[in-house]
Amino acid sequence: MMPLYKESSVLAARRGNPHTSGRITKSRLAALQHVDVQIAPGRGYSELAQAYMRLGIDRRVAVTVPNFIAAAVVIAKTDLVATIPSTLMELLGERFGLRVIVGPLPKIVTQIKLVWHERTDNDPAMQAFREVVARAVLKSLGKAEQR
Repeated sequence: MMPLYKESSVLAARRGNPHTSGRITKSRLAALQHVDVQIAPGRGYSELAQAYMRLGIDRRVAVTVPNFIAAAVVIAKTDLVATIPSTLMELLGERFGLRVIVGPLPKIVTQIKLVWHERTDNDPAMQAFREVVARAVLKSLGKAEQR
C-alpha cells in the first residue's frame, strides 16, 4: 500500500435546490435526503454515517449509488444532496450545476491509497508502474513529490 494524498469531502446540492437555500442548521440538515455511495454492496461510507451520528444528526438516505460520479449526477437532477470528494466537486461542480453546502457538517478526510496484491511487491516492473501512477496523481493535484 502506498499513501497518495488526503481527500476532503463536501456536501453538495444542485444550484436552485429549495431545501438548501439560506442558512443550514442541524435541524435543516437532518431534514435533507441524501444519496449514499456504496462502492461494493454493504461497503458504504461508514465514517460519514458515524460522523453524522456524533453530531446528533439522523442522516436520511433516499438512494444508494455505486460511485461518486453517479451521486453527482443524481443530485444534479433532484433535490437530494450528497457528500462527495472535494476534487470531484472542483472538476464537475460547475458543469453539473452543483454548489457546496455550508453548515454544521461533519468534516471527513480520507487517505487515498494505491494498493496492489502482495505477489507484485518485489516485481521491478510493477514497482516502476506504481511510481509512475503516484507521480501522475500528485502532479495532477498540483502537489510536490511527497506522500
